[in-house]
Amino acid sequence: MKAQVGKTEFLMRNVLMDLNFLSRWNRCLSALLPGVLLMAGLLARPAAAEIPRGVFSLFGTGTPAANDALNNPDVMGFSIRQNWADLEPSEGNFD
Repeated sequence: MKAQVGKTEFLMRNVLMDLNFLSRWNRCLSALLPGVLLMAGLLARPAAAEIPRGVFSLFGTGTPAANDALNNPDVMGFSIRQNWADLEPSEGNFD
Protein backbone atom coordinates (compact mmCIF):
# COMPACT_ATOMS: atom_id res chain seq x y z
CA MET A 1 0.00 0.00 0.00
CA LYS A 2 2.85 2.40 0.86
CA ALA A 3 4.43 1.88 -2.58
CA GLN A 4 1.10 2.74 -4.22
CA VAL A 5 0.77 6.01 -2.19
CA GLY A 6 4.35 6.96 -3.08
CA LYS A 7 3.70 6.37 -6.77
CA THR A 8 0.46 8.40 -6.69
CA GLU A 9 2.17 11.21 -4.80
CA PHE A 10 5.01 11.17 -7.35
CA LEU A 11 2.55 11.37 -10.25
CA MET A 12 0.60 14.22 -8.60
CA ARG A 13 3.81 16.18 -8.00
CA ASN A 14 4.79 15.75 -11.66
CA VAL A 15 1.35 16.86 -12.84
CA LEU A 16 1.54 19.96 -10.61
CA MET A 17 5.03 20.76 -11.88
CA ASP A 18 3.81 20.41 -15.48
CA LEU A 19 0.85 22.70 -14.76
CA ASN A 20 3.16 25.25 -13.13
CA PHE A 21 5.47 25.15 -16.16
CA LEU A 22 2.54 25.57 -18.54
CA SER A 23 1.25 28.50 -16.52
CA ARG A 24 4.64 30.27 -16.67
CA TRP A 25 4.96 29.46 -20.39
CA ASN A 26 1.48 30.83 -21.02
CA ARG A 27 2.31 34.09 -19.19
CA CYS A 28 5.54 34.43 -21.15
CA LEU A 29 3.75 33.92 -24.47
CA SER A 30 1.03 36.36 -23.45
CA ALA A 31 3.67 39.00 -22.77
CA LEU A 32 5.60 38.38 -26.00
CA LEU A 33 2.71 37.90 -28.42
CA PRO A 34 1.74 41.59 -28.83
CA GLY A 35 5.34 42.51 -29.61
CA VAL A 36 5.69 39.70 -32.13
CA LEU A 37 2.45 40.70 -33.84
CA LEU A 38 3.54 44.35 -33.93
CA MET A 39 6.88 43.43 -35.51
CA ALA A 40 5.15 41.17 -38.03
CA GLY A 41 2.86 44.03 -39.00
CA LEU A 42 5.78 46.44 -39.38
CA LEU A 43 7.82 44.00 -41.46
CA ALA A 44 4.95 42.81 -43.65
CA ARG A 45 5.14 43.71 -47.29
CA PRO A 46 2.67 46.35 -48.38
CA ALA A 47 -0.34 45.01 -50.21
CA ALA A 48 -0.30 45.11 -53.98
CA ALA A 49 -2.03 48.07 -55.56
CA GLU A 50 -5.75 47.61 -55.79
CA ILE A 51 -7.22 47.28 -59.26
CA PRO A 52 -9.25 50.39 -60.04
CA ARG A 53 -12.96 49.72 -60.28
CA GLY A 54 -15.82 51.91 -61.41
CA VAL A 55 -16.62 54.16 -64.35
CA PHE A 56 -13.71 55.90 -66.08
CA SER A 57 -13.90 58.54 -68.74
CA LEU A 58 -11.58 58.01 -71.72
CA PHE A 59 -10.85 60.77 -74.20
CA GLY A 60 -8.78 60.79 -77.34
CA THR A 61 -5.20 62.03 -77.43
CA GLY A 62 -5.01 65.77 -76.90
CA THR A 63 -8.76 66.06 -76.30
CA PRO A 64 -9.75 67.92 -73.12
CA ALA A 65 -12.15 66.23 -70.71
CA ALA A 66 -15.80 67.11 -71.28
CA ASN A 67 -17.56 69.11 -68.57
CA ASP A 68 -20.33 66.49 -68.43
CA ALA A 69 -17.79 63.84 -67.43
CA LEU A 70 -16.02 66.16 -64.97
CA ASN A 71 -19.29 66.99 -63.21
CA ASN A 72 -20.66 63.43 -63.17
CA PRO A 73 -20.36 61.98 -59.61
CA ASP A 74 -20.47 58.42 -61.02
CA VAL A 75 -17.20 58.87 -62.92
CA MET A 76 -14.36 57.55 -60.74
CA GLY A 77 -11.44 58.56 -62.94
CA PHE A 78 -10.19 59.99 -66.20
CA SER A 79 -7.63 58.86 -68.72
CA ILE A 80 -5.35 61.70 -69.75
CA ARG A 81 -3.48 60.97 -72.97
CA GLN A 82 -0.97 63.05 -74.84
CA ASN A 83 1.35 62.44 -77.76
CA TRP A 84 4.99 62.36 -76.69
CA ALA A 85 5.89 64.69 -79.55
CA ASP A 86 3.57 67.31 -78.03
CA LEU A 87 5.31 67.00 -74.67
CA GLU A 88 8.86 66.97 -76.07
CA PRO A 89 8.82 68.74 -79.45
CA SER A 90 12.60 68.37 -79.78
CA GLU A 91 15.21 66.32 -77.93
CA GLY A 92 15.50 67.65 -74.34
CA ASN A 93 12.99 70.47 -74.97
CA PHE A 94 9.85 69.77 -72.96
CA ASP A 95 6.73 71.85 -73.48
